[in-house]
Amino acid sequence: DASDGSPNDRLRAIGRAYIAQALHFPGRFRVTFGQSNLDDQDANLHRAAAACFQILVDTVTVATQRDPMQSTMMVWSVVHGFVSLILDRHTPFLNDCTPPRETIDQMVEALLDQCLRAL
Repeated sequence: DASDGSPNDRLRAIGRAYIAQALHFPGRFRVTFGQSNLDDQDANLHRAAAACFQILVDTVTVATQRDPMQSTMMVWSVVHGFVSLILDRHTPFLNDCTPPRETIDQMVEALLDQCLRAL
């Protein structure tokens, strides 16, 4: 549960959940972040997106002494970029890993470790 533990524990939980959700539901991920036909004037969409982003901002804010918005964008960019590379099949080296899911999980932990150190 992302609400338990230290700020770093919560950031890890958020990062893992973001990646797991995107890998489990790649179509939703692509619709949400791709060039889709979402109505960018939809107030409900904006409220939902802002609420989700605020969870990350609030968690990063208590985890860092640095600029919270810059740190939030760094964390989001790393996690989002990692998922995008996998979904867009820019990670052919994963094809040779057995099992690839275990390798992905190890990479996720390493990426989150690096993000947390940078905070």
